[in-house]
Amino acid sequence: MLFRSFNDDIVDSGDRTLTVNATNGTVTFGGALAAVGNPMGAVTVSAVTANLGGSIYTDNNSNVDFTGTDTVTLTAAATIDTDAVGNNTNAGDILFKTTGTVNGAYDLDLVATADGGGTDGAVQIGSVDTKSLDVDTTGITTIYGNITADDDVTLTGATDVNLAANVTILGDGSTNVLLDGGDVAGDFDLAIDAGTGAVTLDAIDVNKLTVTATGTATIGDNITADEGMDFG
Repeated sequence: MLFRSFNDDIVDSGDRTLTVNATNGTVTFGGALAAVGNPMGAVTVSAVTANLGGSIYTDNNSNVDFTGTDTVTLTAAATIDTDAVGNNTNAGDILFKTTGTVNGAYDLDLVATADGGGTDGAVQIGSVDTKSLDVDTTGITTIYGNITADDDVTLTGATDVNLAANVTILGDGSTNVLLDGGDVAGDFDLAIDAGTGAVTLDAIDVNKLTVTATGTATIGDNITADEGMDFG
């Protein structure tokens, strides 16, 4: 088994790319990869497990690609921002393995917005189990697995969300779920269990919708469900 470890922050001075291959082992990032004002080029990680101990900042249409990694474990709060400088370039994509998992008791923010006027990138996630999840992009956000969060799931900044499988969004007793960025669509079932938390929905077009919450459920647009909907 192969282990590759980067114990400290990785500082880049000129949009250099980083590719790490440990396809039968573990990759550990002990700190951040680049910084907001000094981002790097594309980041590609292939491993059985990748431990992420900080944020990742790229620019100039540079992707962050974990599609070759089975499990990404957060060991600190992390922001992945693919247009960190905010110039006139496009934002890169943020890609996780469709059958993979992102987990950890920390906040995860995925930001693929082109702050300076370019085109937003896409976001692709499999299963997620973190303290919170926040996604920001007007590009396509595709969800392939279930989402579990202790505090909140915020897709307010994700305006085009596609379900690629049946998806359950599960809170930890009291979790706010905000799917109010625009459109959530797909020929699959969507189940939301926020416990005592609040649920906010905008336009929804799915096969079946189930919402379980004792908190407030707010609906801001039309809901279409081929096989019905249940607000328990």
